[in-house]
Amino acid sequence: MSQDIREIRKDIDRIDTSIASLFEERMHLMDSVREYKITNGLPVLDSEREEQVLAECADRIVDPELRPYFVRLQEKIMELGRDRQNQLEAENHIDI
Repeated sequence: MSQDIREIRKDIDRIDTSIASLFEERMHLMDSVREYKITNGLPVLDSEREEQVLAECADRIVDPELRPYFVRLQEKIMELGRDRQNQLEAENHIDI
């Protein structure tokens, strides 16, 4: 017997709430990464590190059919992190 759609959606909502919380936590950590990079004169993009992260992320997914989707999700999350870092850098260079 299949699960009721309302129960499935409740489970999805619960998971989405967890994802939102983890996303916020990750983005705040990216702020700290950006501060470190600014202090140490490092660029926002570290291609080697991103490749390493993507490889590790792929290994975390058990279902091989879902791996490429998770890698795409992680790529998007890292892109958003770079966007945020670039925004913070731009805000720090504004003369008032």
